[in-house]
Amino acid sequence: MSKTTPDPRHTLTLRDVSEASGASEMTVSRVLRNRGDVSAPTREKVLEAARALGYVPNKIAGALASQRVNLVGVVIPSLSNMVFPEVMTGISAVLDGT
Repeated sequence: MSKTTPDPRHTLTLRDVSEASGASEMTVSRVLRNRGDVSAPTREKVLEAARALGYVPNKIAGALASQRVNLVGVVIPSLSNMVFPEVMTGISAVLDGT
């Protein structure tokens, strides 16, 4: 299996993007989080490898690693009542801006 062909049984990780791009895991992390000083050619190699592999960051894993959880729990009695889905849409719209 080539470096850019993901194994469907394997969840992609920073290590996979690192191996495919030739950059360290820390550099891959900086590029994907848009943090730190990374050269333009390295940034482009990492982003291209992530695109080719179909890498999608796991937000829950990122929250655990950073010790910041950006989750809001909402308990609603029913989705069949038209009011509650509208409330959820409003909550989501407000939180998307934060």
